[in-house]
Amino acid sequence: MTLADALNPVLARLRSRFAQTPLPRFWRWWTGELLSFLPLRWREVLTVEDACVVLQADGENFAVSAERGGLRRPLMLLAAGEREEWAQLLERGLDDSRRGQRRVLMLPASRLLRRTLSLPAAALENLDAVLGFELDRQTPFKADQVYFDSRILRQDPGAKQVQVELLVVPKPVLDTELNQLGSIAAGLSAVDVVDTHGSRLGVNLLPPSARASMPRAHPIIQSSLFAVSVLLVLFGMGQVTENRLGAVASMQAEVEVQRENARVVVALRKQLEDAAAAANFLAVQKQTQASMLQLLSEITRTLPDDTFLERLSVSDNQVSITGFSAQATRLVGFLQESPLLRDAALNGSIQPDPRVARDRVTITVNYGPPAEVKP
Repeated sequence: MTLADALNPVLARLRSRFAQTPLPRFWRWWTGELLSFLPLRWREVLTVEDACVVLQADGENFAVSAERGGLRRPLMLLAAGEREEWAQLLERGLDDSRRGQRRVLMLPASRLLRRTLSLPAAALENLDAVLGFELDRQTPFKADQVYFDSRILRQDPGAKQVQVELLVVPKPVLDTELNQLGSIAAGLSAVDVVDTHGSRLGVNLLPPSARASMPRAHPIIQSSLFAVSVLLVLFGMGQVTENRLGAVASMQAEVEVQRENARVVVALRKQLEDAAAAANFLAVQKQTQASMLQLLSEITRTLPDDTFLERLSVSDNQVSITGFSAQATRLVGFLQESPLLRDAALNGSIQPDPRVARDRVTITVNYGPPAEVKP
């Protein structure tokens, strides 16, 4: 694995985070305004253009064109009958300025499978791995059966979703095209796709291991560009960090306000519950306590006429009856027949009283419906 391949995931994450800031849009505006003040010739020199040599199949032949700034100019045609000499013909047909340019093989869009996906913005940090997992769901192929690449269709700064187009070509299709090129395939830097207007989509379906390495730029220019890139990345990351810190501080302040509001609500709710409990106390007591008039009426109805009471006490729903009766042994049975009295039982022994010619008895009984049995 080359150093560039090792740095690609890191650079992809940095590009993703940088693209989610307002800096790219500001940079394009600012550089465009600066270049507008320069003469036309200077602008042409300073403008970076993707110059490359394009190869596109034309039946069994291959058309070779030079592309610069989106404009394509035909150069030559590699005829199928001269396949063994294609490498020499291509070298002779290119001048010195084009021999060092990237060579791109164009595939028609009809040979590919294209899908538009809506992904979280965080997926751009490791887009190839995410799309590798999506292949089984979005295509009938597995990751080891195809070559694939992607391009970002829409990415708004600060948006949580991005529109990504997945382009997939089966390995046999691309391998056949590469085999037709013969030795020229070893010099390819990319395999791109031509759209319906004849323009390149800007993807690269060629595996990294098969891509031809480009000649290194001048060390001073390369070092300068790298230093500027690092400064811009650091500035962008600092801006993102500052924005995040500001957002966190704002959220903390809002959380504190909501927390204070919650405390006030809890206090008011406690006051309301206490007031409601105090207001309902008497009503609850009235509902839970037995009615004395109904109790006296029920005891009067239940006990026989030869019985009179000496003492009647009520504690909660428990009633204690002390009196004299000529049928003392049957009083418990009489009380148990009442639908409002339950659990009647003698409290102590029955004592004869010769003064009144009756037996003195004490009975305890519960008044009211039976308590609900809890599960």
